[in-house]
Amino acid sequence: MDRKKVCEKSSAKKKMMSIELKREIIEKHEQHTEVMQEIGFEESEEEVISTSEIKEILGMWERVSQFVKRNTQKKLQQVVHLIFLMTLA
Repeated sequence: MDRKKVCEKSSAKKKMMSIELKREIIEKHEQHTEVMQEIGFEESEEEVISTSEIKEILGMWERVSQFVKRNTQKKLQQVVHLIFLMTLA
């Protein structure tokens, strides 16, 4: 094959890839637009939460955070103790 035909094929291939890429970008943009419209629609149907429900959620959060804090401290103490024992060996 001569150089001109190779260049033409290469150029045509690049053009096809460019067209496919543009189609893919357009498709992704359309999907994004659909998702954003769905989110916008859902946000307009906001749920009202009562004060008592908020207090209940905060109470649950407090219990969870205390649990995590206690268990994290225990694990940290165990690791420090193991490291100390390893230094003695």
